[in-house]
Amino acid sequence: MAIQKEEKSSPEFVKWFSELDKNSEGIAGGKGANLSEMYNLKIPVPPGFVVTAQAYDYFIEHAKINEKIIELLSRIDYENTKKLDDITKQIRAFILESKFPKEMEEEIIEAYGNLSANEKDLEESPMTLLNTLQEPQFVAVRSSATAEDSAEASCAGQG
Repeated sequence: MAIQKEEKSSPEFVKWFSELDKNSEGIAGGKGANLSEMYNLKIPVPPGFVVTAQAYDYFIEHAKINEKIIELLSRIDYENTKKLDDITKQIRAFILESKFPKEMEEEIIEAYGNLSANEKDLEESPMTLLNTLQEPQFVAVRSSATAEDSAEASCAGQG
C-alpha cells in the first residue's frame, strides 16, 4: 500500500469585504476588518478586497526568506535607531528582490479586474468579464498589519 503525500493547498490570497467582518483581523488586519464591517453594514464604502495575512506568510515561505528575516530581527536593538533602520532596509530589500508567486499574482490581478463588476456579472462569467473591462480601476491601497493597532501598540501613520 503506497502512502500518498498530502498536497499542501495554497491559502486564499484575496478576501472580499463581503466575506469578512470586524472579527477578521487575523486575516485582514484592523483596517481591512473594519472596512469589511462597514461595507457589510451598508455604510457607503466602495467595494474592495484585502490581500490576506496568509498571502504574506505564503510569499515569505515561497521566497525562502523567513530564516533570513528571523535572523535579522534577532539582532535588533530598539534603542539604536541607526541599526534598526539598517535592518529594516535589509528586510525590505529581501522582500523586493524576491520572486512573486505566480498563483498569488494571478489571484490578486483577477480580484483587481473584478472590482467594477457586480455580483451577478461575476456569477455569470468571471473570465469573460475580465477580458471585457475597458478602463483601469483606480484604487486606494492601505497596509493593515494583523496586530498593528492594539491596546499594547499603535503603528498609526506607518502604513
